Amino acid sequence: MSDTPPHPLPDLVRVVVADNPGPLTGPGTNSYLVGRERLAAIDPGPEDEAHRRALLAAVGGGTITHILLTHHHADHAGGAKTLARETGARVLDWRILRDGELVEDAEWRLEAVATPGHTRDHLCFALCDADVLFSGDHVMGWSTSMIAWPDGRMGDYLASLGRLLARPETLYLPGHGAPVADGHARVRALRDHRKAREEAILAALRAGEASVPGIVRAVYEPLEGRLLQAAELSVLAHLDHLVERGLVSRDGPAGRGGRFSVLPRRA
Repeated sequence: MSDTPPHPLPDLVRVVVADNPGPLTGPGTNSYLVGRERLAAIDPGPEDEAHRRALLAAVGGGTITHILLTHHHADHAGGAKTLARETGARVLDWRILRDGELVEDAEWRLEAVATPGHTRDHLCFALCDADVLFSGDHVMGWSTSMIAWPDGRMGDYLASLGRLLARPETLYLPGHGAPVADGHARVRALRDHRKAREEAILAALRAGEASVPGIVRAVYEPLEGRLLQAAELSVLAHLDHLVERGLVSRDGPAGRGGRFSVLPRRA
């Protein structure tokens, strides 16, 4: 287990950081505990015995009664079944919770907020009567969210950012990294970043690039391995969104093998 980040957390909230740091997970996955006696565990993290033991130790004399999942990725949800088996907690995720649905116990209430984009099933959770949103991988401070085609959908992601701007919460507790003190400012910055990335992709297309690998080389610094694959999937998500809006055409198969071009502007 990694050390708990040295930052203050709201009352009722504790965090245990999984020992799974990396280029796509930052310092590791944050697993949050909400409550004192009867607790909700938000994103129990990977299937890892050391992390599970750390979570149970952090509970102290309390009991985990609910396990809430922001999305299905294994670094967030992999440990859910084993933790549920050991604690008797109920697992609540995208297959059960509707947008706006409340999960509550004597000490806390959490509202499910549908935020598809990073994945089709992504949820955030608002801590009611507090200025707190558990933002999963939708909004993080250390990095932009990975929108990996085809499960990741850029149009949904941008719409979900707009949803958060319309909500009151400003303190975001993300799935990786430190709390985001001004969530709305971060959301606006992420939206601006995606707009700039889209413009860079369009510029590459206008300069004659037509393939996903070629666009990646034009838009990104040199990348290798998993980061290169992630960049290609992100570019595909942008291209898919551009095709949906009638700004770009695609020839050939969906995915990495397609050829893309800018469509003439409509009169």
